[in-house]
Amino acid sequence: MEEFLKSRVGLCIVSFLIGLCVGVIFLFISKIRNAFAKRNFKIEIKNLKSKIDDLNQIIVDSGISYSSQLDELKKKNDTMKKTINILDRKPNRKELKTLYLYDKAIHIMYGKVPGFSPMWEDALKDAEKELEKNESGKKRLFEKIFHPSLVNPPISAKDDNQSDN
Repeated sequence: MEEFLKSRVGLCIVSFLIGLCVGVIFLFISKIRNAFAKRNFKIEIKNLKSKIDDLNQIIVDSGISYSSQLDELKKKNDTMKKTINILDRKPNRKELKTLYLYDKAIHIMYGKVPGFSPMWEDALKDAEKELEKNESGKKRLFEKIFHPSLVNPPISAKDDNQSDN
């Protein structure tokens, strides 16, 4: 019976050792696969982090550009508000007095100078057309701000240039 137990014990020990070896081999293979998977996951995480950093940088850059555009538009808006306030302000007493003086001088010229009236009417119509262009926004800001004589040469100078050609 001892031999039987020894043989049974020996057989159990051998089968235990075989099972243990197979288990250790599976464990070793599992560890190797986990190591490769862990390495792949680390690489994937590194790639995703770099993509997230790139996206964050793009968002920051676009935010900066939007804020600079917003600041630029705010400055333009303030400038336009100032221009509108200047154009909408009411004339003071001195300006009204000057306007009255010019009106009086025009009426005096009607009586004294023959031919002044038709020329004046033509000039007045041209000035009205110019004012309509200004109000509709078709005219450049430079021409609105500065006196038309600074921008456009006088009519007589234009005629002289055309007669030379």
